[in-house]
Amino acid sequence: MLAHITITHMSTGEAQDLILEYCIKNKPEMVSASQLHEELLSETPTGIINHLLEKISLASDEIAIVKFGESNNFIAATDLTEVFINQGGFTKQEKDEAEQKRIQNERDNIAFEKSKIDLDLAKKMLKEYPKTKWMSRLGFFIGTVLAILKLVEYLGLLKFPN
Repeated sequence: MLAHITITHMSTGEAQDLILEYCIKNKPEMVSASQLHEELLSETPTGIINHLLEKISLASDEIAIVKFGESNNFIAATDLTEVFINQGGFTKQEKDEAEQKRIQNERDNIAFEKSKIDLDLAKKMLKEYPKTKWMSRLGFFIGTVLAILKLVEYLGLLKFPN
């Protein structure tokens, strides 16, 4: 028999892995939720244990066999239970999901910062636009005057000293 464990400071994945490890030790027997409550998780209400069994059931039918009854729920280890636990179990899945969320949040933050910089740049461009517009008009005017002078000089209508 295992020592009574409290899951208040455990993640959901760690609690699910604890249940699966208990099932592996009792393989091939079906373990009831009340048995889990009595022998493993005495500090945990049976409603939470049933919720954990439901989450295990929803994860995959191959990880464990979970049967739901009117008065009690049962769970048993399969051949894949031990393999699943050895590969990290639900705890590893939780950590992987947390890492994916962290990476996604980082990407979102980078995209947000980029959009703020783009907005600042657009504001600066709009602020500078009137000056740039007048400078381009002045440049066009000077270019046109110089082109006309060259044309007049080419046609010989006006002589400029060398």
